[in-house]
Amino acid sequence: DQPDQLAIAAPKPAVAHNRELALEQRYSTITFSELDDISSRLAAGLMQMGVTPGTRLALLVPPSIDFITWVFALLKSGAVSILIDPGMGKDNLINCLTKAEPAGFIGIPKVHAVRLLMKRRFSKAKHNVT
Repeated sequence: DQPDQLAIAAPKPAVAHNRELALEQRYSTITFSELDDISSRLAAGLMQMGVTPGTRLALLVPPSIDFITWVFALLKSGAVSILIDPGMGKDNLINCLTKAEPAGFIGIPKVHAVRLLMKRRFSKAKHNVT
């Protein structure tokens, strides 16, 4: 066990390619201990919202430390993760989500704006996190 070991290093979009900066300045990092702590708190929050094992939640967060932390939180809560490739196009994405009938969405504000605009399609989405 090495909880203080680096678990994830994700490039900071604005400066990742600037080789003049130190690695710590170009990458966001998180240790295994931090990943465990944050994902446990997120999982507890989901469970307090009423998420139970088997609850289907759509995860629509850009690739990042947050994305990976949410994946761990979903696993810890027992929720079923709906992971969809955003590159499939808007119509296919919406059709896929409609068929999956998520009980909630974890996503960026734009995702929740679309969810609210299409309230009838996503009427079962009661557990939503921005």
